[in-house]
Amino acid sequence: MKNILFYLTLLCGISFSAIAQKKVLDHDAYDLWQSINGSEISRDGNWISYYLKPVGEGDPTLLIKDSKGNELLRQKRGASPAITFDSRHVVFKISPAVEEVKALKKAKTKKDDLPKDTLAIYSMFKKDLVKIPRVKTHKIPEKWAGWIAYQPEPEKAGKKENGKEEEKEKEEKEQKKGKPEKGKKENKNNGYKLIIRNLTTSRQDTFRYVTDYVFAKEGKKLAFVSTGNDSTFLPGVYVYDFELEKLIPSFRTKGKFSQLAWDEKGSQMVFIADLDTTKVQIRPFGLYYWNATLDSAKLVARHGNESIPASWVISENQKPYFSKDGSKLYFGTAPEPIVQDTTLLEEEIVKVEIWSYTDGRLHTQQKVDKEKDLKRSYLAVVHTGDLSIVQLGGELIETVNPGNEGNAGMALGTNRTPYQQLISWEGYPYYSDYYLLDLNSGRSEKFATKVRGNPSLSPSAKYVYWYNYIDSAWFSYAIESKKLYQITDNNTVPFFYELNDTPTYPRPYGVASWTGNDEKILIYDRYDIWEIDPENKTAPVNLTKNGRTEKITYRYLKVDDEERFIKKNQKLVLRGFRETDKSEAIFSFLMSNHTLKELTKGDYRYRNIKKAQDED
Repeated sequence: MKNILFYLTLLCGISFSAIAQKKVLDHDAYDLWQSINGSEISRDGNWISYYLKPVGEGDPTLLIKDSKGNELLRQKRGASPAITFDSRHVVFKISPAVEEVKALKKAKTKKDDLPKDTLAIYSMFKKDLVKIPRVKTHKIPEKWAGWIAYQPEPEKAGKKENGKEEEKEKEEKEQKKGKPEKGKKENKNNGYKLIIRNLTTSRQDTFRYVTDYVFAKEGKKLAFVSTGNDSTFLPGVYVYDFELEKLIPSFRTKGKFSQLAWDEKGSQMVFIADLDTTKVQIRPFGLYYWNATLDSAKLVARHGNESIPASWVISENQKPYFSKDGSKLYFGTAPEPIVQDTTLLEEEIVKVEIWSYTDGRLHTQQKVDKEKDLKRSYLAVVHTGDLSIVQLGGELIETVNPGNEGNAGMALGTNRTPYQQLISWEGYPYYSDYYLLDLNSGRSEKFATKVRGNPSLSPSAKYVYWYNYIDSAWFSYAIESKKLYQITDNNTVPFFYELNDTPTYPRPYGVASWTGNDEKILIYDRYDIWEIDPENKTAPVNLTKNGRTEKITYRYLKVDDEERFIKKNQKLVLRGFRETDKSEAIFSFLMSNHTLKELTKGDYRYRNIKKAQDED
């Protein structure tokens, strides 16, 4: 007995001693914690890159590894990695040390004199790292590779980055197109140098005074805006064709250009321009369209166009975009803004706030929304075949969502205006009326009134579908037959949030996806994934089967960002959460035979899962 007490006393003494020696968990320890950010996987699946960022203050660390976990590069202060489309390079930035920047700011150092970011290019095969100091911006193509475009910070007069006296670079001598205008400096308004660099050969070309630039997604082209250098390089919009290695002027004149956008293939380009040299308050923006058959971009829409409502203008706040197939170009229009009388003195301007109980929105909400309201625009479409214009949105149809990636001949329109007052006491989700809009004629047809939900178009735009909060049920509307279907009834299982304990309508569990050709919609209940016919022609099918009985919540993990629907023979990746022990696992699921296979085990949480695009 004495021996037992002796050993217990000894053990307790050791335990208390060990506890006493442990470091106190304070704020310094919190600063050491790190999170994984910016994770990327190459298309061929051979490389991954990410950066570790301290939860508190501190510098990030970028890592590049191969598929076996071998570390290829560890770069202090590296962040924001991007792997090129051909899986050959990782492009990232190296930021100045946080403590160094803080110290300089405390010393009242001017912003221009603070240390700048460095552009880093790592070659997977050469295993070498190229660093380009003092870079403002950089971009790489999304679906082709071999080039990068970047803008360096303007150099200070008389100095180079290394502190030696500035010498004129040979490269700039060779590539500069004439002498710059006298007294013209690189700044936000005039633009900065744009350098395009071949990632394999390191060959570079430089263009002066560039204010904006954008790569085409698939076609090997770059569009940029320049304020011009001299008589041999005029201001305007230019296209650089990387296959032809040729600079193409698409529109040369003085003006303000913005919102450059390409179509998917890089065969069409659009921008907004203000060519007026006067100081009129309502700026006469125009929408300009270019393709390779045109010598110069063509003005396709402007104030006064007969297809646009009278007294409406082209909105500079809506970025134009093309449909997936390039047959349609969408852009924004807006009523002429109310301008201030410039003939009045400041003390002559009466400043009052007017509100009424009849307002749709509370006055406080109007103040919050003021900036957004001033920039509000309404969607219109240009049919690129004949450049005809159709106005779609308006003050009664606030938002318009084209179907089938913009390719469809119709769009979904929303009008919330009649129910704005209800928001004040009923809150979200809001009531709305919904319309189908014909993109050829602009005609609208209301198909749903006072819906409390958020309707969307199916991938092929055959249906509109939504969860109605009041009915706690899912609905679909067949666009061709103009028939409405309630596709869940909650009799077999509830499709609304079962644990709802607030004085609101229960929310839905959501939609996983659609199958091809809009044949079926995959809807979640609390545990399982159900395959449901949007017209109730066949009975619902529980795909995952055992979720409710085994208390496993299955959720689809979309690993292809461009996936629009699920194929019949597709292998899906699912996350399974077990309610009983709070563990998670990853499952594979074959759509062809509805079989589940558990791939992982352990007490893990799985987030931000990514798949190599070209490999399994």
